[in-house]
Amino acid sequence: MAVPFRKHLDHTQHFAGRFGAIYFVTICSLPRGFNQLCHSETASILFETSRRYHEQQRWYLHLLVLMPDHLHLFCSPHDLRF
Repeated sequence: MAVPFRKHLDHTQHFAGRFGAIYFVTICSLPRGFNQLCHSETASILFETSRRYHEQQRWYLHLLVLMPDHLHLFCSPHDLRF
């Protein structure tokens, strides 16, 4: 039996970057239903960390929405704007 030919794929660019992927991420805190994230100290840490990741080009942050017990964000691995 012949060994099948394996095509070598180009992995020089991240998979999502090749196709312009934008991710919708939700992060929830436990227990749900309590204001754990919208305190000024906690919120400033979350926003500052997100800003630094964006500036360091670890991701491109399209949108961050902070809710009392969860957050939503749209991000992409590269500078993809919509």
